[in-house]
Amino acid sequence: MTINQNYWLDAFRAVKKALLGKTQERLGGRDFVLTYEARTLKQEEDYPFLLELAREKKCVFDVGANIGRTSLLMSTVLSGDGEIVAFEASEYACRILIENVELNGLGNRIFPVNTLVTDSSGQLADFYWEYSSGGASSVTGFLGHRFPIKKVTLSLDDYAYQTGRAPDFVKIDVEGGEEQVLLGMSHILTVVRPIVAIEIHSWDFRSLSENAGLVFQILNTAGYSVRDLISNENVTAESISQWGDYRRFVVGFFADDVIS
Repeated sequence: MTINQNYWLDAFRAVKKALLGKTQERLGGRDFVLTYEARTLKQEEDYPFLLELAREKKCVFDVGANIGRTSLLMSTVLSGDGEIVAFEASEYACRILIENVELNGLGNRIFPVNTLVTDSSGQLADFYWEYSSGGASSVTGFLGHRFPIKKVTLSLDDYAYQTGRAPDFVKIDVEGGEEQVLLGMSHILTVVRPIVAIEIHSWDFRSLSENAGLVFQILNTAGYSVRDLISNENVTAESISQWGDYRRFVVGFFADDVIS
C-alpha cells in the first residue's frame, strides 16, 4: 500500500466515522455505547468465563485489550472500588479503547496503557499490527502481518512495582506472545498469586502443543493448575500432544493455594 493509498484510507475512515457515529452493544448485562469500529465484532465464547473470573475482583490486568470490549465487559462485575488496567500495544486500537472508555464514563475504572507487554522493560521490539486488528502480535508474520513498528516494552512486574497495583485476575490474549508476558510477571505469579486466563496460540513455526508446553512449564513451576475454560476439563502436560494444531485455545490457570 502506498503513502497515497494510506492517505485515502484514513480519509475514508474519517468519513465513515462521521456517518456511522456510534453503536450500542450489551456486555455483561449492561448496554454500552461503542465507536463504530466495534460494529462488526462478535461476542466471544469465553466472555461468560471472563465475567465469572473478574467478579468482585479489586484489580484486573487485561493484557491485549484491543479496543476495550473485554475491559468493558469485566467492568460490570468488579468490586465496588475495582479497577482494570487495559494494556494494548497498537496505538490505533488503543485510541478506540480510550474513546470507548470515555463514551461510557469509565475513566475511573479502566486505565489504558499503550505499550508492548513482554518479559522485560525498556527494550525495543518489533510489533506486527494492522490498525485495530485483534490479530496484532509480537510474533513475526503472525496471521500474515508483515510490517512491524518498533515498540518500547514493559513487564507486568515492573508496572506493578511502579504503580503499586497488585492484580487478583490477569487476562492474557496476545496472539503468540504468551510466554514472554508470563516471563515478565514471575513476581506477580509467585507472590501475588492471581487467577490467570490465557489464550494459547499456534503459528507457522510453533505448534499449539509446543507453545502450550512452554506456557505450562512457567505456570506449573509457579504452582498453578490448569483447566480448560470451555470444556471445564483439567489439562495436564500429557494431554497437550492431543490438542493438534488449531490456532486458539483458552485455558484458566489457578494457583494451587486458591483452589485447594
